[in-house]
Amino acid sequence: MLDIQFIGPFGIGQLFYIPSCDSTQLELQRFVQSGAMGLNTATIPLAIYTDEQTHGRGQRGNQWLSESGKNVMFTICLPLRCNVGKLGQDITYQTDTDFVMLNKALASAVAQVLSETIHSKVEIKWPNDLIVMDKKLGGLLMEVVTILNQKYLFLGVGINVNQTEFEDQPLATSLLFHRTTEKNVSNGVGPCFEIQSLVLQAAERITTAWNNQQSYALDYIDRLYLKEQNIVLHRTETDEKIHCKLMSVNDVGQIGVELPNREIVYFHHGDVKMEYRK
Repeated sequence: MLDIQFIGPFGIGQLFYIPSCDSTQLELQRFVQSGAMGLNTATIPLAIYTDEQTHGRGQRGNQWLSESGKNVMFTICLPLRCNVGKLGQDITYQTDTDFVMLNKALASAVAQVLSETIHSKVEIKWPNDLIVMDKKLGGLLMEVVTILNQKYLFLGVGINVNQTEFEDQPLATSLLFHRTTEKNVSNGVGPCFEIQSLVLQAAERITTAWNNQQSYALDYIDRLYLKEQNIVLHRTETDEKIHCKLMSVNDVGQIGVELPNREIVYFHHGDVKMEYRK
């Protein structure tokens, strides 16, 4: 905890930095548990980013591997019991949370920031991998955590930014490979993006989407990777291949596909995995 540094505000939230940690998800949980330097965590979002994770987490329990100091790795926590208006005013308490809509909205928010950064459309591979030109740019990990009787949504975000070598990861890419502008580029040696600037932009857009979930969720559908194209799914348990056409993602988070016989079927995340375009 002694290594955590306050960086500054983003929207109505506050950003912190730690040089190294096991994972930003766990570090932020400990930070909130310890009192978060006196901040009212029940009403304002908090985020923490790092240069290096020793046990970064990805989807399905996979480890998130990243070169130190080269990529965006942060977690933001959003209090689930209330939405907070401008400058902490107009607090309205929630009774229910549509987590599927929320996942779509927050994934779309991050994709928008990255699209604006490289001036190229960033797509979302169901459920929340970030894709550009058929390669993986990053991903999001969403979970609900209860700390001292308060529920939070913890959203972990990992984005490949300035890394250029991905050993044994042929489908990985980074923002640097798609750089077409001087925006967000540091004044130092090499055409590198500024990590802190990207974290602040993404965190602020996430809080905007948090309060405008429906409109951002619609953008998720527009960004859906391989939508209305022929795809191949693999059943998780048997690795059986399913050749089909991707239609959409429904209100309960299932992927909807059309089989060769025109039948529409739905699958939950975890039941199937989707291939990248070859």
